[in-house]
Amino acid sequence: MAKKRCWSCSSLEVIRWGKQGGKQRFKCKNCGILFTQNRTEQRIKNRFIWFKKWVLERQTYKTLCRDSGYSKDTLQKTFYTILEQSPTLKIIKREKVNLRMDATYFAQFCLIAYQDDFD
Repeated sequence: MAKKRCWSCSSLEVIRWGKQGGKQRFKCKNCGILFTQNRTEQRIKNRFIWFKKWVLERQTYKTLCRDSGYSKDTLQKTFYTILEQSPTLKIIKREKVNLRMDATYFAQFCLIAYQDDFD
């Protein structure tokens, strides 16, 4: 079982702290915050930090698994869920366009970031 991570300070120093309303409560030993188990949407949001490290810092699954405590399968499922929720881009056609683009290629897909900068 993966260690619980504090949503406030990202510490793995989290312990069980009783139950409230039928839900398990947790306490972070690092910052002292109390919280309950996450909903699926919240769980994806909390794991977004690992997605950013994967894309922006180009960290490997091996490194992410070691640092996060999650399995490779869990991280992959989370990343694919995040990618499926990405917005559809609508590019407006103009006469003069200065378009700045950057792409990161992965085995099955490509992430494209663009900035439409015009005068």
